[in-house]
Amino acid sequence: MSNLMPQVEREEVKVAALVALIDCIKFCDKNFKIEHEKDTIMTCVLSCCGSSSEEMRMKAMQCLLEVVRYFYDYISGKTLENIGVITFNDIRMDTAEEVALVALEIWCSICDEEIERLKAADAAKPCRDYIRTAYPGLLALLFESLKRKSENDENDWNISVAAACCLSLVAQIIKDTIADSVLYFISTNIGSAEWKAREAALLSFVSILKGPQRATILNIISQAINTLLALLKDPNVHVRETAAWTLSKITESNAEVFLDPNVLPNITESLLESLKDSPRVSNQICFVLHNLAEAAKPPEENTSGPLSIYFKNILDALWMNSFRADAFADGVNLANSSLATFANMIQFSAADAHTTLIQVFQLLGDEFARTLQPGYRVPDKASEYQGYLCSAMQPTFVKLSGRITAEDLGNLVELVLASFKQRVAVYDEGVLAMSGLIMASGRFFQPHMEKFGPYLVYALKNTEDVTLCRVAVGCVGDIARALEELVAGYLNQIMPVLMEILRNTETDRELKLIIITTLGDLGMATGGAFLPYLHDVLEMLKSAAQLSVELKANDDPDLVWYVQRLKESIIDAYVSLVYGVKVAQDTAIMDFYLPDIFKFIEYLCEGELDISQEFLKNIVGLIGDMGDLYGNRVKELLMQPFVKRVVGILDKATNRECKHVAAWTSNIIKKAIACLHNTFL
Repeated sequence: MSNLMPQVEREEVKVAALVALIDCIKFCDKNFKIEHEKDTIMTCVLSCCGSSSEEMRMKAMQCLLEVVRYFYDYISGKTLENIGVITFNDIRMDTAEEVALVALEIWCSICDEEIERLKAADAAKPCRDYIRTAYPGLLALLFESLKRKSENDENDWNISVAAACCLSLVAQIIKDTIADSVLYFISTNIGSAEWKAREAALLSFVSILKGPQRATILNIISQAINTLLALLKDPNVHVRETAAWTLSKITESNAEVFLDPNVLPNITESLLESLKDSPRVSNQICFVLHNLAEAAKPPEENTSGPLSIYFKNILDALWMNSFRADAFADGVNLANSSLATFANMIQFSAADAHTTLIQVFQLLGDEFARTLQPGYRVPDKASEYQGYLCSAMQPTFVKLSGRITAEDLGNLVELVLASFKQRVAVYDEGVLAMSGLIMASGRFFQPHMEKFGPYLVYALKNTEDVTLCRVAVGCVGDIARALEELVAGYLNQIMPVLMEILRNTETDRELKLIIITTLGDLGMATGGAFLPYLHDVLEMLKSAAQLSVELKANDDPDLVWYVQRLKESIIDAYVSLVYGVKVAQDTAIMDFYLPDIFKFIEYLCEGELDISQEFLKNIVGLIGDMGDLYGNRVKELLMQPFVKRVVGILDKATNRECKHVAAWTSNIIKKAIACLHNTFL
């Protein structure tokens, strides 16, 4: 610390000392617990924050950021006050935006820590309420910073954006307390003659969407709709883009306000008009329509939905938008966003869209055929459009399941395969389109497997392209469900590849989850034809089950998610394989693994059942399936205490399907234990 003292004048010495402190600050826990040592460190760092040297200010601010990250509990009182004075001043006055951004990040880091602590509600790590202490001055600073954007500033990360992010985090902590301040800021700036003020008002609006109670937010949105739509016609393009972005953020979680029949006509008209605006504005409008389409999905029993009367007009507008001359201008890909929204509209459309979808089916096929010809209408972009069109084809094919003629099916298969040949590569969107055809045509796709099979196997082997390989594995599952027992003839091509991917320690772990479920699909579909592969698959599931037991997720949310998904995938696979064995009428191979399967289920059901009702239903269903298949041969396994416990827990569920599975399994168990169950053995 001696090199950071005020008497040290050489700048390079202090910078070097700050760099060293940044690297080792996390090891200073003992120092921060001793008041005078903490004060010495903070005084030295804070004094450097006021240096005339930009480099020194940057390093000092980065060091301060590390302090609040590692020593949140020790920055209360005067220390927090001093941090506020220094950072507030830097955010307002520093001539180097990079330094000001780090100063803002310090407050974002404090917010992140408090949000986590409030969620955890751990008495050992309490929230110190630094933000509630600092928020009056902090809000004023953030509101001021929202206006700091230049006419030509196209940076994704600048002071105004960083301030908006910080404001959003503050809102999540102080909740409804922030509403009045933000509404006042909006009301005083939304009609300003200065475009930066109007844009800042919009940024503040979006920043509080995740803070106050939902009822408060919905009320604010309802009152703001007409103003937001008016700002889509603002003379300044930055304001129009931010207004469109604001609508896209609102519709991510509050789209129902826009689907109100009283406001939807005006909203739809405004959105379609703004779709013609500059690429950056139009791109945001695509996101709005994308979100609205999903939110407007009608229940299965309904033939019509909120967007039904606008469906064709929206599709027509999106189609035209995707082929604009400036579709790839201004740093956005309007072709992609337009056709992705086009696809989403189709995916979530109501039954009354059928006539329009027939027209779309022809439109997509014709346009795709044109991409294969020389001189495509968008020069040098034929391959890109093939991918975008395939993404729209997939939901269209699925919506038209059972209605695609054999001739159309054959033509479409040839078109997609021709694109593989032309590109000398298999691409994920093309495989997705084939999946759509497979799901739509069912067993009628079987004659085309000979041609498509080699491309599918190629995609499966390409594990370096994780996205392509995942889509290919998903396609295998679709084939199994569509072709059923007819897929047996292709097991010798598919199974060795899938098993090799699972054995490879370098394989993406989420890809392995998809494969585990897909193996179950293949086993269920093919019955006896799967028996030659059953031993290896059951060995793999046994190892995977052991891994799920041994993996300790601790505080890693990604690992927690993976372990849970692994357990669910294993159970799903077992359910499918038991069904396949029953169809094959040959239990010899599975017999050996029954104790392991029950042991795994017992592990899953230990202690308090912290699992979803759906997962519990699948577990209990698997127990019933094994009891149904083996009868009194699994009598002792079925009599284990945990079996009765989990069936009883599921029986208490309010869901009718869960209660049905519990009752069915309970009846199977009673028959097996009473030795009344007959099997084919």
